[in-house]
Amino acid sequence: MFSIEIINRKDDIETLSNRLVGSHKLPKFMFLDERYECVVIKMKEGVVPVGLAYGIVERGADVFFLHFLCIKKEYRTYKTILHMLRAVFKAAISMTGAKSAVWKFVLLNESEKNARIKFVEDISFCRIRELKSSKQLMIKMENIDYIRKFVSYRPQLWKEKGYGVVRWSECGDGLRNILREREKLASQDERYMSPLIDRSDCGWVIDENNSFVLTKNNTTEPMGWIICDRISEDEVMIRQFYVYKNERVNVIAHSFATYVLDEIARIYKYLWFDIANGNRQMEMITRKYFDPIVEKSITQCSLVIDFTEVGDVP
Repeated sequence: MFSIEIINRKDDIETLSNRLVGSHKLPKFMFLDERYECVVIKMKEGVVPVGLAYGIVERGADVFFLHFLCIKKEYRTYKTILHMLRAVFKAAISMTGAKSAVWKFVLLNESEKNARIKFVEDISFCRIRELKSSKQLMIKMENIDYIRKFVSYRPQLWKEKGYGVVRWSECGDGLRNILREREKLASQDERYMSPLIDRSDCGWVIDENNSFVLTKNNTTEPMGWIICDRISEDEVMIRQFYVYKNERVNVIAHSFATYVLDEIARIYKYLWFDIANGNRQMEMITRKYFDPIVEKSITQCSLVIDFTEVGDVP
């Protein structure tokens, strides 16, 4: 007989993770970032722990991000996985008042995607809203010397042409508000863009010290942005990269990008690119400049789920 237990203590979570997957290393945001409320459950057969699942809800929000679900191989059946998935969603609803969930996973094959969809469809209080996917590429920053050989690698050209670059952490409210308004207009023409305004369905927060805005007119007017997400002490991911059309044609976009790459290389060992399906421009950029030095390529999926009967789940 399987039972579910909510666990809160860091030592208990790390011990269970070590027993099940051979590692006690868990995402730092689970314990160090006060922005998130963690939901962690353990599944047992009798007194023997056989499964672990965890996710987070940003405080003040109502979206649960399921990051991890694991059951020991000898106990892994359709019935036990369904039981575990249902239990972690119920825990998220009861503990945080979550109204929806995003189940994030690396796609290995189409059959795995279909299986996850079937699990959700078999939970009475879940409704699938959509399935999003993106390609994620990783390079070692020590290898960007390859990119520096291109003629377009001119990190300071933006400065020579009268532009500015501002870290997100240094942007005032005025600049951010203008940027958001500009982005609304740009998004209407270029649907592939990942919006800066609403990140409720992707579950990440801007790394303000390693995200940059391209500006002109004494830094009062935003012309583009490169927005990053800090994954670990060694890894950062570019989630959004956009420069307005006029700045693309005069090589300012290249100059801005190469400046940011040099800044990132001072701090991080690895750089990831997140390329949404349909973002043809970003696909072309990575193919042209990064293909020979790509260390890893994965497909990241997000299954977006709405909860029904929230607060009264059977």
